[in-house]
Amino acid sequence: MSSKKSKSPFNLKLTATCGILGMLILYIFIFAAISVSPWFSWTNNALSDLGNSTRNSSPIFNAGLIISGIVIVVFPLGLRAETKKNTVEHLGTIALIVSAIALIGVGIFPENFVLEHVITAGTMFLLNTVGLFLFGLAFIRSKSMRLLGVLSVLLAIASAVIWVPIWGRGIAIPEMIASAAVYILMLVLSVRLLSSEKVAP
Repeated sequence: MSSKKSKSPFNLKLTATCGILGMLILYIFIFAAISVSPWFSWTNNALSDLGNSTRNSSPIFNAGLIISGIVIVVFPLGLRAETKKNTVEHLGTIALIVSAIALIGVGIFPENFVLEHVITAGTMFLLNTVGLFLFGLAFIRSKSMRLLGVLSVLLAIASAVIWVPIWGRGIAIPEMIASAAVYILMLVLSVRLLSSEKVAP
């Protein structure tokens, strides 16, 4: 189904813009938080340490997660009508919707809220990987999108195995790689939407 024929209540150009903008907001705020945190180490810390309420970086980091999550959730919501004829891809959009909501939750519940933080962060990373994998499976069945499908599956696998503890005591590096994996797919699909190309097999 092409974006021109979508019955989605969302304008797909807006959907694509939110996919790109949400990703930019997320990383701008993360690196802004790092810039005011000389104590932060990629190999000894988690990104969530930046959101700890005892740190001066917490307002920047947590606000970034909340704002970017609100913007990012528009992207999979806007794709829902595009993917309804493909069950696998449609499930992928649902996974990304819940993941974006979980991203907001991570900002609301920084690591000081141990249980809530573990649940929201775990949900976000798990469903990012699941969504990426499902999109990959759906795309592989389409000749015109097979390359993107293979890339998506490989990124999903990478975002899963990246958690093997080889990065030191911290998990900031696998967190960044795992999040970047799904946002690469979002970026590609957003560009396709802006170009009025298909995003569903």
